[in-house]
Amino acid sequence: MNNEKLKKIALENIPQDEEIIGIFKGNSSLPWTWFFLVGPIVFLGIRTYIVVVTDLHIYFNRLDPYIDVIESNDVFEYNEIKKLKFKKHGATQNLFIDFNNDRSIKLQTVMPKKKPKKNKLQLTREVFDFLKTKEEYRI
Repeated sequence: MNNEKLKKIALENIPQDEEIIGIFKGNSSLPWTWFFLVGPIVFLGIRTYIVVVTDLHIYFNRLDPYIDVIESNDVFEYNEIKKLKFKKHGATQNLFIDFNNDRSIKLQTVMPKKKPKKNKLQLTREVFDFLKTKEEYRI
């Protein structure tokens, strides 16, 4: 499924009164130590998320890996996030999120140096700066 259809499906669940800051796609995978335990089967554990950032909430829409439909979605308010950390890793940007309910997620996403292409779901500078300000005001 192309990115425009994924974006349209992800935005269907967003209420009209929320301002959409941005939308991006990220991958979450198992640690590399699992590769030594189970071999190449570890690549079946890669999960793809469409993340929608609004002024009030952050939406995580998990895609089904085989047919590209949204399998589940989680909604979090910013006060439910305990820790938010960014780490540059080569051409990708790693996003670590720890929640108050002892859940955590590590997303690997692409943040282009230039303006992203129109139909790509990439982390933009505006979304990055917005999430950074939310992290600063949390303390």
